Amino acid sequence: MIDSVLNVKDFWYRYPDAEEWILNSVNLEGNKGEMLLIAGPSGCGKSTLMKAIVGLIPHVYGGEWKGSIAVGGRAVAEMPMDEVVRSVGYVSQNPDNQIVSTVVREDVAFSMQNFGFEFEEMVRRVDWALSAMKISDLKWRPTLELSDGQKQRVALAGAIVLRPKILIVDEPTGFLDPWAARKILRIIRELSVQFGVFSIIVEHRVELLGKIADRALILENGRASYYGNVDGALSHFQTSQELDVRLDRLMPESSCEAGVRFDHAYYRHPNGNYAVKDASFEIMPGELTFLVGPNGSGKSTLLRLLNGVYRPSDGRVLVCGVDTRKARVTELSRNVGLVMQNPDHQLFTEKVIYEIETGAKNFGVENPKLRAIAVAKALNIEHLLDRSPITLSWGEKKRVCIASSLAWDPPVLALDEPTVGQDPMNKAGMARLLSFLVDSGKTIIVATHDTEFVKRFIHPRIIHVVAARVEETREFINDADWAPAGDDEE
Repeated sequence: MIDSVLNVKDFWYRYPDAEEWILNSVNLEGNKGEMLLIAGPSGCGKSTLMKAIVGLIPHVYGGEWKGSIAVGGRAVAEMPMDEVVRSVGYVSQNPDNQIVSTVVREDVAFSMQNFGFEFEEMVRRVDWALSAMKISDLKWRPTLELSDGQKQRVALAGAIVLRPKILIVDEPTGFLDPWAARKILRIIRELSVQFGVFSIIVEHRVELLGKIADRALILENGRASYYGNVDGALSHFQTSQELDVRLDRLMPESSCEAGVRFDHAYYRHPNGNYAVKDASFEIMPGELTFLVGPNGSGKSTLLRLLNGVYRPSDGRVLVCGVDTRKARVTELSRNVGLVMQNPDHQLFTEKVIYEIETGAKNFGVENPKLRAIAVAKALNIEHLLDRSPITLSWGEKKRVCIASSLAWDPPVLALDEPTVGQDPMNKAGMARLLSFLVDSGKTIIVATHDTEFVKRFIHPRIIHVVAARVEETREFINDADWAPAGDDEE
């Protein structure tokens, strides 16, 4: 017991005014230097368990609970929140939610300022945290200029700077390419071993933790359906991977004449850096194309060039025969359903049903509410229609944004990281949906780092995006090929 830092014993919980228990008799133990993988379907109780460990339950959410959660031998329910915060570091799924300062150094120091640390101690700890996350070179960088992967590491540095006993990281690989994902998981593992931190990784991409985590907990309907070694957890999910989607069928007719065409297109940011260089390719109606490549290579920019969010600096982009340089955003939006990487950037109404039917109403779709209900059912969010979007999990928010785009039936669908936050069941459902949409004549372009998802499709079309340039390929790239030039770290 001397190495034990977390004990969850027969823990039950339900939210205020709720009839059902969201957690049912959960047990786990965490020791210094270990890493635990927590996985399970959307809505299984993972987030609720994390809230309980970080003290938000019961201190903020209230509700009813049974059993106990102890950190360092002390019951979380009896600890003041400031003590819990110093003992348990937490990094949310969206690092943007935890970036509070304009400069990296100040952001990492923020929590220490709140606790009144001496200046010299703050400087020492900030340097240590940045070094541990291997981002010392970012010390004076503006946070607005960081990539998603860099933001993830800054948020992690801000979490470990207080030297917590426990570190909880919610889907750290969601926005990262395979190389960067494995790198960040290795960093967390090294941190755990070197400084005796018990790390909890909440992750749907369980295959990435196979050789890194010590143990795994799988939750289903609030109960632990599995608690043991990681190999057993991988076997538990094996059946969910047995799905092949063929994409070599006869292409159907489509009302969209030209699909998507990039004709020597360039895009240059205001600072002079090119995000897209000389992109030339065409995607036909009834075709599904995946954009793959390292973080910051230009995939998201290519998608944003489709509906006028960005306009080509040189060359041109045609969508259904319309030159995006000459069309209004409203005209382009009718033809392109764009789902951006961060769903919080596209959610703005009070209820999910309003969110989904808004675009359908704006574009004059007949019976928009019925259409919204139909697409919600296809994306397994029908049960969420009366919920507020801000109360949903990340994966649920993502599916709401996809449903919102599908509701007005655009001929072109552009999806940026659609599988982030999705459990295996919802990934399988999304694969089937994309196959159905391809059969119906949609032009679909997907930017993704989820290579396992792409591998589910037989004979997919893959466009490799590296350093702002595109290259057509039918061969899958190896993880090492995602590494930035000059970075050969193992």
